[in-house]
Amino acid sequence: MDDILPSGFLTLEGPVDDGEGGIVFADVHGGGLHRLDRQGRLSVLVPKRRGSGGVCPHADGGYVVTGRDVSHVKDGQTRVIFTREDLPSTPGAEVGGFNDICCGRDGAIFVGAVRQDPTGERVGGDLVHITGEHQGGIVYGGLSLPNGVALSPDGTRLYHSDTYNNQVIVSEMADGAARRIGSFSTAATPGHPDGMAVDAAGDLWIAFHYGACIARYSPEGRELSRIAFPVENTLSVCFGGLGLSELFVVTGSDPDGAGNARIFRMPAEKPGLPVDPCRI
Repeated sequence: MDDILPSGFLTLEGPVDDGEGGIVFADVHGGGLHRLDRQGRLSVLVPKRRGSGGVCPHADGGYVVTGRDVSHVKDGQTRVIFTREDLPSTPGAEVGGFNDICCGRDGAIFVGAVRQDPTGERVGGDLVHITGEHQGGIVYGGLSLPNGVALSPDGTRLYHSDTYNNQVIVSEMADGAARRIGSFSTAATPGHPDGMAVDAAGDLWIAFHYGACIARYSPEGRELSRIAFPVENTLSVCFGGLGLSELFVVTGSDPDGAGNARIFRMPAEKPGLPVDPCRI
């Protein structure tokens, strides 16, 4: 595997193929949406924005990014799609922000909403289905921390990391909507399930928060293989490169706050799936 990112980044999330062999990613704590192209050149697509745990392309260009809201950013302009106020509050558990994201085949958004108590402490989260500007609702709640979200190759299943419960939730997709039908445990793998991507064969590639590894799981929930990394906090994964034949893994700093977050690139065992763009 190659370590391809210069130093200076804190906590990387939301990696996505840029369509030209490079990668777009967010620095949650350091701020900004960044692009690392195939030649290793860095550029800033959105300056300063913090807390973005999820990124996906938009069909009209630019990217949808999460954080305190869900917004479409393109050519320096920001259009807010969904806010914390668009979801109902519950006593002692208001929505603090939005995390990992993916889009259905119809271009609607599935995103994790993180809830917090009045002191700012995290108290769980929900999966949210956004169907239009300021339109959407909760698919299910009760999550420890909502994280990676990904579709099966045929679009009939949605997978969602419930990080500190050490499980992946499985939902059935029908007419663009998701219905929770089950889950499987990831407790046999070190760390906690975080960002994920699905390959063309339908297997899930999951990064394990504080597990120093990524693991490949079958759709039924069986660990098939594991790759160790020299960084404890492996956070997310995506496919990219020519024919989506490479795997990119992003990390946090080691130790926390050291400014040495990394991006690793390696050949994929099987090619990945194209990412469905947002159409809202």
